[in-house]
Parts: sequence; C-alpha cells; structure tokens
Amino acid sequence: MSIKNLDKGVIYKASELLPIHRANVEYISSGEAKVIPDGDKWVKAITHDGLCAFNKENFSGELVEATQLDGSKIYIHEYYSDYIRGRSATGDVKYFTSEDAAKANDFDFSYRLGRWHDKKCDSFYGDDTLMEYHDRRLRNSIDTYGEKDIPKFIEDSDEVLVGIEVEKVDSRLQRDILAFQLFQETGWKKENDGSLNSGGYELVSPLLPLFDSTRIERACKPVQKYINGQSDSSCGGHFNISKKGVDSRTFLRGMKGFVPIIYALYETRLSNRFCRARNWNHYFSNIDKYSAFYLKTTNIVEIRLFSRITNYKVMMWRIKLMQTLMQDYGRNLNQFVLKMSASENSLYQLLREQYTHQRIAEKIQLVDKYAEMYNCGTISNSVRAKVNERFGFLVLPLK
Repeated sequence: MSIKNLDKGVIYKASELLPIHRANVEYISSGEAKVIPDGDKWVKAITHDGLCAFNKENFSGELVEATQLDGSKIYIHEYYSDYIRGRSATGDVKYFTSEDAAKANDFDFSYRLGRWHDKKCDSFYGDDTLMEYHDRRLRNSIDTYGEKDIPKFIEDSDEVLVGIEVEKVDSRLQRDILAFQLFQETGWKKENDGSLNSGGYELVSPLLPLFDSTRIERACKPVQKYINGQSDSSCGGHFNISKKGVDSRTFLRGMKGFVPIIYALYETRLSNRFCRARNWNHYFSNIDKYSAFYLKTTNIVEIRLFSRITNYKVMMWRIKLMQTLMQDYGRNLNQFVLKMSASENSLYQLLREQYTHQRIAEKIQLVDKYAEMYNCGTISNSVRAKVNERFGFLVLPLK
C-alpha cells in the first residue's frame, strides 16, 4: 500500500484521521502518516500513545477487542496498550480498557485467584471460610496487585500503628462468612491457627492508627460479630505495634517503664508457654517468639501476653490501655506507678473501669513484684511513700 498525500481543496474531517502506530514501520518510514480506519484493513486502537491505527492483517494475533467504561468496544494491542485481562464464569478471556471499565461490568480482582475475574462467579471468593496461616495465595496476590482496593485506615502522618490478632473458638462463626470475601470487604483476615482447639479461627486486623479511635472503630465495627465469638483457654489476643522511624529494639526499650504494668494486669499468662515473661535483657539477647514481648521484625514489637479477647468491649478497652500507656512512651517505672496511683490521672481512671480502688493498689504491688523479678526497674522510696499517702494505707513498703 502506497502512502498518498491529501488532495488539495478537499475538506476532511480531521477527527477521523488517526496516526499510524509506530509499530507499523513500513507505513511510517517516510515520516508521520495518518489514516482513517475502515474497520477492515485498518482499525482504531487505544494505546500508550493514545488513539492510533493498526494494520489489522499484520497484527491479527495481537489486537483484541476490549470493553470501555461506557460498554462500547475498542481494540487494544497486547503489547502497546494498558488493559485489564480477566476471565468470565465460563472461563472465557475478557479484556477491558481500565479497572473502572472492568468493575462496571462486574469484574474485580480476586485475591483468592490472583487475577481479575467475574465477581458473580462462585470461584471469585471460593468456599474457604478460613485462609491458611499467612496464606500463600493472598501473599502472591498482594505482591501482584497490592492492596489498593482493600479498606485502609491509616495515613502517612500516623506515628504509631497497631495490628490486632483475635483468637476465637466458635464453630458457627468459623463457617459464617467466606474468608476472602471478609478480607476484600473489611481488610480483616480470618485464618486457620493450629494452636487453637476445634472450631478455632484467628482474626487479623488491618493496620490501625493507635491514637485515632474513630478510625479504629470504623475498622472494627464490621467484624464485631466475629470478635464477640466464643473463646476458650487456647485463645490469646496479640498486639503488633510499631512507631514510625524507630526500630523494634529501640521501641521495646522505650516501653520498659510500663512493661511491669502489663505483667501485673495479665499475671495469669506469665508462665504460659506461648507468651512466657522473661528477664528484661532476654528479650534482646535471646529472641523467642513464645515470649511476652517479641521482636517480630526490625520494626514491629508483638505483645503476646494479653489474654483472650472475650468480646468487642474488652478489645476496645485494651486499645485504650495501649493508647494511655503509649502516650507516656519513654517514661520510667516510677513515673508510671505515680500515674497508676493518682485518681485524677487517665491511667488510674481507665483502670477503675475494670478494678476497684483496692484492687488497683494490689496491682501496684504486683508491678513492684514483677519489676524486680524480671529486672524491669526499681520503685524509689519517694514514690513508694507517695503511693502510700494517696491510698491512705501501706501499699508499698519502703526499702
């Protein structure tokens, strides 16, 4: 086919003239050439360079029709176009010009299948009510597609992030919802956990901003039913926490002042083989997953000592506890004990939601005991005297 110049004195509709795509080298060797696609020999296609024309005979195996947002069809080139490739319920390959076009036609990315798929198809979510622990399918899908369509609750400005693991043993709720559906709709994972008894599942939260209760509530409310599920002695409730720009070793060292408080509040778990309390230096010199505090990664500290989360209210109180303790991150043991004993302090007031005044005094005694036992610090005589004065009876004997 020869390249012709336009006839002089003839009016042409410029919008119908399309540049011939650079892949058609035999037609553009003499400079930029344009053509009006006839739908037979020349077809219009959307490419990285915009709308272009392709010689259909030369690219018959690479040009395919794709659906646009408005439902109309247009050609795309498998190498020179951006497009979405999915599968229908019958297994047919379908092409779309964009993610929005795919979604408008009831296609979406399936984290179970690792590809775009007809959302009406049963295989989209599958029939699994539990993911495997650290599910390989999910990891591969996230590596491929990211998590851009999964609900998110954090912002770049958030300094402290927390992830919560809620262990349950409830056969009815274990079967209640498809695991990949729950993940895609809420960001929560419902996983298998071999340490739990029959009917067990572990709910793993998306990343949450520790100091924004509104966003935490928004993330947790959709799964409240599953948080309220039954639990037994095989269950725990772990918190994974990180601080922007701080490595996990430094971060844990900054928690030293309130670690004995967590020991005192959850003393029945101190000798549990899955979350054993250790000498303070042990956490850094002999890293062991089954410890009360575990350096999980270079920037995440996992607090494993917490007892099972029996219901939504308990979980929210525990989040408030971490908020209150972390507000004074970096302070020493003496400062935290003074806060525990001051009726006007937010830490004391939070504890009063769970304990009587007398019981808080007993918890302070346990703080003293476990701080010494696990080498987490010493309460000074001046603080002991102040605590005794505030309670009006002997809580901490002077040393």
